[in-house]
Amino acid sequence: MPMKKSGESVRLRLVYSDPTNDVAVVQSARPIAFATFSETSPQLGGRVVAAGFPLRGLLATQLGISNGIVANTAGPGDDTRLLQISCPVQPGNSGGPLLNDQGLVIGMVVSKLDPFRLLKASGSLPENINFAIEQSVVALTLQTAGVGFEALPRRTVMTDVEVSAMAQQFTLPIDCWK
Repeated sequence: MPMKKSGESVRLRLVYSDPTNDVAVVQSARPIAFATFSETSPQLGGRVVAAGFPLRGLLATQLGISNGIVANTAGPGDDTRLLQISCPVQPGNSGGPLLNDQGLVIGMVVSKLDPFRLLKASGSLPENINFAIEQSVVALTLQTAGVGFEALPRRTVMTDVEVSAMAQQFTLPIDCWK
């Protein structure tokens, strides 16, 4: 599967896939910048930044950023593998990092609540109910795949602009073809 950075394609190899948690690990022959994980669990109400390529091609092709908070530390049915986030996300954000206010990874964006399904079930349209896989699940996936990663304790709080600049270094679009 090719990955593009600055118009350049790089071939990737699927190393490990976890369909249950919607996480995959890919490998490049060339080194790519990497993200650092937070040692601490995401906190309810904590500021977050989601990075990805929302509706790439329809909207811009460059990295997009949205911010919000950790709205809940569990997903539907009290699923603690998920974080509920208020960051707006679209198709193309999936797989992108969810960063805290220190630029550390606390999750990976995976989905949004289907508004039409909820409208039918409750008579109400939801707003900004989106989900990320919690960092411990992503870390376990990396460990299972034999991929090392770094986790740091708290560090200096950053602005969203600074967190966004960090995300640009290690967030890349991936296109899959079979």
